[in-house]
Amino acid sequence: MRSPGRLWIGACCATLALVSACATNLATDAASPTAPVDNMRPVSAAMLQDPLPGDWLQWGRTYDGENFSPLKSINRENVNTLAPAWSTPVQAGLAMPTPLVHDGVMFLLTSPDTLMAVDAANGSVLWKHAYTPQGVSSTMKMGVGLSGGRVFVPTSDLHVQALDAKTGTLVWDHEIAIYPPAVKGTTLGLRSAPESQTRLEEMSLEEVEAFLIRKAMARCGNVSNAARALGLSRSALYRRLERYRL
Repeated sequence: MRSPGRLWIGACCATLALVSACATNLATDAASPTAPVDNMRPVSAAMLQDPLPGDWLQWGRTYDGENFSPLKSINRENVNTLAPAWSTPVQAGLAMPTPLVHDGVMFLLTSPDTLMAVDAANGSVLWKHAYTPQGVSSTMKMGVGLSGGRVFVPTSDLHVQALDAKTGTLVWDHEIAIYPPAVKGTTLGLRSAPESQTRLEEMSLEEVEAFLIRKAMARCGNVSNAARALGLSRSALYRRLERYRL
């Protein structure tokens, strides 16, 4: 699930119910229906590099940020039959969440500064961690991170908190130092971001274009569809394929 812009949390419960379908297989096979956190495994570097089909462990799901799920149960033939499976009430407010799913548990950062762990199979809240910010406020909190047995959470007053993934208990709290210091009215944003973003920033424009063309060809399967996705004519794409020897 990728947030194209600011999202009012109070209106997204039904969407989360559909996102939970991405974890249905894993929730059934790997987690207890009464307490899925009991069987939740620590998130390793290998899991982040190559997540299981039913997991969504980071923004974009994988380090290349493709936002693609390999699960097959929802497809073009049955997508029109999807209906809300469950809903969980949250407080309305401005946020841009990317729900993460691991071993059948969904982690969702909601407004105001509340992280929820939810059973992705039925929507029941497993635990909730609420934080009261102090000082400078950021309204742009776009996601959480998973590593080991912890969930890493940004806060509105520019802290990062580590919580126990199974219980929601605070492990540590670290204030982010910024310079010059922020003042009231400053717009600040905290987000988790894919590793590929850093790599792209280090590339030349030609390297970035070649990277995007490779991705488009891999996803679209042929020149016509890739050209359409890239906003190019077929002849222009052919010239670039030859130029970059792709």
